[in-house]
Amino acid sequence: MTKDPKREKELVDQINAGWVDAQARFERLKRAIDENHALGSAKVRLEAVQREREAKLMALGEAALGHFREAKEVPQALRAALEAVKLAEARLKAQRSSIQDLLAEAEVVREKPAKRPAKK
Repeated sequence: MTKDPKREKELVDQINAGWVDAQARFERLKRAIDENHALGSAKVRLEAVQREREAKLMALGEAALGHFREAKEVPQALRAALEAVKLAEARLKAQRSSIQDLLAEAEVVREKPAKRPAKK
């Protein structure tokens, strides 16, 4: 059986072209993965900074609330916000009380022996 050198060269050229194409696609995929990784890492860092900022704002708000609760004079611009916080705290206290009442009722029911139907 004789080999056709022209056909072999075509096959080798096709294989080489496929290999070059595969390498190029691999490099594009690798770059896309690296870019997505960098973007994901940046997003995680951004969220960490946002959480830190929110924690600082929460601490500031708690400190300001503590100060203005005891203050005799509250600036006009803060009065509505302070009143809204007081109302929200009252609702929170009422909700907690309601939950405690429900838990107490459930405990009473749980402790009560179940009535069994009378046998006929």
